[in-house]
Formats: sequence, C-alpha cells, structure tokens
Amino acid sequence: MVTRVKTEEGVEGGGGVGGSDLAKLGDVEYLLARCAGARRQGDASAARAWLATARMVFPRDARVQMEAYRDQSQGRRARQAARTLGVMLESMDSASSSTSAPSGGDKLLRHEVAR
Repeated sequence: MVTRVKTEEGVEGGGGVGGSDLAKLGDVEYLLARCAGARRQGDASAARAWLATARMVFPRDARVQMEAYRDQSQGRRARQAARTLGVMLESMDSASSSTSAPSGGDKLLRHEVAR
C-alpha cells in the first residue's frame, strides 16, 4: 500500500497531475503518475526513484515493467532494457502456457525456426 501525504491543497502530488486527480488513482497508477510528473519536470533522478519504488512494490505488474523498459530504452541503457524485455516476454510466455495446453502447431513452428 502506498502512503499518500495530505496537504492543504489535497493529496501531495505535483508533477503535472492535480492533487485531486492523484487521490483517485490506484496504487500502481499513482506511482507511475509521480514518475511521469517528475520526468516532465526534468528531474530524472526523482523519476527513476518513483519507478524503482513501483518495481519493488509491484514487480510483476505489466504497466510497471513496460514503463521500466521505456525508461531504460530511452535512457540508452540497452542491456538493462533487453533484460527487462526478456523478463516481460518470459512472464507473458509462462502466463499463456499455464492457461492453455501446447498444440501441435507450436512444435511445428519451433522445428521450422530451429532449422
């Protein structure tokens, strides 16, 4: 659970998003909004801190992973971006394989790619 600080103007927010708007967001959206707001203000360190917090609290959330990938690829950190993308693809693959049984077409496709 994310703790929000109450100020006279409403919920502490800033970052281009009004306090009342931040109060209506869920926890993941709140953290990502703070990250985006810090980025818009030009505070890269604060944006990365909010993103790191989101990644620690919600490590499997696709929105957080996608934002981390976007941040890393735009920041020209290719190895980190590739690692994050690999984790995202593996989690999507494991989620889809756990919900459906593999079909014969999958084996055929893998065989053709291996050639």
